[in-house]
Amino acid sequence: VMEIVLKELSGANIERIVIALLHDVLEDIPGYSYETLYTIYGEYIANGVEYLSKKKWYDYFSAQEELAYGVADENGKNILKYMAKDRRDTEYFGHLGNLNDDYLAVKMADRIHNLRTMDVFSSNKIHRKLSQTEKYFLPIAKEKMPEAYLLLNNEVDRLRKLI
Repeated sequence: VMEIVLKELSGANIERIVIALLHDVLEDIPGYSYETLYTIYGEYIANGVEYLSKKKWYDYFSAQEELAYGVADENGKNILKYMAKDRRDTEYFGHLGNLNDDYLAVKMADRIHNLRTMDVFSSNKIHRKLSQTEKYFLPIAKEKMPEAYLLLNNEVDRLRKLI
């Protein structure tokens, strides 16, 4: 992701580079928190990493759904999980248009990287990523980041040929 920010998107600066390096730390390192990022890197970088981090799907349950999940059969659990993931995606991807240029550049670089590494995944997962990219990323990139738009389009076209 950092390499894409540096070499393929214009406007690289130290904040983008650091956010790119840390973009998954809150999702991937247990116990690593916003407060830790804030203490070490300051508010701007900590906010950027937090804005780019996905919460766990179960954080999107209502109180009633959480209770229902605990007693539901496997089919019911799958339905509730799907609903929670759909809410998460809508919120998580829905805020892309509100990100500043630094945060958006890192998010676009992350999606470009994700698409470039999808070859080994199932067709279903590739379809899901392509659908998200077309629905959420391409319109924002077309409007705000033409370089990212071209790179994303190239990856979408490449993956469509694979599946």
